[in-house]
Amino acid sequence: PGRYDPITRAAARVMRPWLQNWDRKSAQGVDHFIANSKFIAAKIKEYYGRDADVIYPFCEPENFLRQRDPKNFYLIVTALVPYKRTDLAIEAFNRMQKSLYIVGDGPDLQRLKKMAGRTVEFLKPMKRDGLADMYSRCKALVFPGIEDFGIVPCEAMAAGSPVIAFGKGGALETVTDKTGVFFNELTADALVAAVESFEKRQLSGNAVQESDCRARGSEFNRKRFQKEFTDYLHALK
Repeated sequence: PGRYDPITRAAARVMRPWLQNWDRKSAQGVDHFIANSKFIAAKIKEYYGRDADVIYPFCEPENFLRQRDPKNFYLIVTALVPYKRTDLAIEAFNRMQKSLYIVGDGPDLQRLKKMAGRTVEFLKPMKRDGLADMYSRCKALVFPGIEDFGIVPCEAMAAGSPVIAFGKGGALETVTDKTGVFFNELTADALVAAVESFEKRQLSGNAVQESDCRARGSEFNRKRFQKEFTDYLHALK
């Protein structure tokens, strides 16, 4: 609602069962499935009844190796569309009055700007060097949505940044207890609690270490992906 007219939405509702049935039947003609995460492999099993092998994507960690110099702001890098749940992060940071930079663009931009308080700032999409600079200077990356895999947390970790992520989807397969903090409900309350827990942790003897983040981010590299993908193809011969 608000994005498509009533006729388009009605037509989509009518067509959806037919399209889903066609999709399931078409999937049976696929010889092999490769998923970009265990999360998506489970979806393939659920909807198509087929097994899938998992090969994780890569984030080119060598592009994010600049010296880390964290400042007093949190960071979101995303497309501004509803399922990314940037609105939840804005609500949480409005409440905490903590600085949040949001890098991105999309159809939700104006709605989100109207929600944002004085501590939330929107920045235009950036090229790789600009992102590397933001990752290197943020206190932590905030990742509030459910993603199939999620390249952004891998880039942030490669830059040495901790990640505060919603505990579902691909983030559970990239972010670890050593490299960040999870929250388990899609609510502003849960995110506020996670940020507070992260800040307390950073003042303790159990702080997230830059070296652990970089080590984890470096695992998602092009060479590893190419080897796993070509090995997989060769095994099919």
